[in-house]
Amino acid sequence: MLAPRLALEQRVRDAPGTLSPTERIDLVREPLALVAPLVIADPSDDDRREAWLTAGGALLISSVLGELARAGGLPEQALLATLSMTTLGAGVGVAAARLAGGPRRRLARWMGPLCEALRPLAPTADELAAALASLPGPLVGLRRALDVGGLQRALEARGAVPLLADGAWGRGE
Repeated sequence: MLAPRLALEQRVRDAPGTLSPTERIDLVREPLALVAPLVIADPSDDDRREAWLTAGGALLISSVLGELARAGGLPEQALLATLSMTTLGAGVGVAAARLAGGPRRRLARWMGPLCEALRPLAPTADELAAALASLPGPLVGLRRALDVGGLQRALEARGAVPLLADGAWGRGE
């Protein structure tokens, strides 16, 4: 039952140039599919806490601005409008920006293990893009969070050198 998989793993170690393009993309897709739910999951408690703290900070700043405006003699309507628009704009804008960055921050936590899983294959950018494109529907959020070029650079920094079309290792220079 495990013999075919073990034989495939042995080929990855000993002769990765003998893998077919389909086998390579399937092998690249596996760690991506494992990491995807961890990256595109609902925002973690840390992300929510950071968003609330940011919104609270924006409210505090707008309150201080409102008090300074009141001390400067602005009419009550102008003061209320300034206070509410500052609070609403800063709080919602900053909180939304923090939450939107969540998947990329979660991906950064998993980039090391992902690179270690992909390093023996040393996938090309085209293989990474094809594997991402073939992820099933619920995992498609990883495409937005993952920069193929960034992953390629991280892999090369860890010593993965892509396999060229002729089966030789190198960068094609």
